[in-house]
Amino acid sequence: MKAENIWRGWNLFRWIRLVLGIYVAIEGIRSEGWGFIVFGLLFALMALFNIGCCSGNCDIVTRNDRKDSWSDDVLYEEVETKKNK
Repeated sequence: MKAENIWRGWNLFRWIRLVLGIYVAIEGIRSEGWGFIVFGLLFALMALFNIGCCSGNCDIVTRNDRKDSWSDDVLYEEVETKKNK
C-alpha cells in the first residue's frame, strides 16, 4: 500500500465509510462484540487506504482496440434435419 493513497482522493463517501467503520468498531468495543470490532476496523482501514470495491479497484478494464476479436458480420449455417419416413 502506498502512503499517497492515504492522503489523496478523499471524497464524501470515503469520509462516510471511515466514520462508519470507526463508529462500528467503537460500539463493538463497548459491547464486547469481537465480530463488530473486526468488521469496523476492516471497514475503516479500507476507507483509510482507499482499497476495496468502493474505490473502484474491482473495475473490469475493457479494451476496444482489438479489431480481430469480434466481427460485425454474423455468419449463419443452414442445418438440415433428417425426417422420419
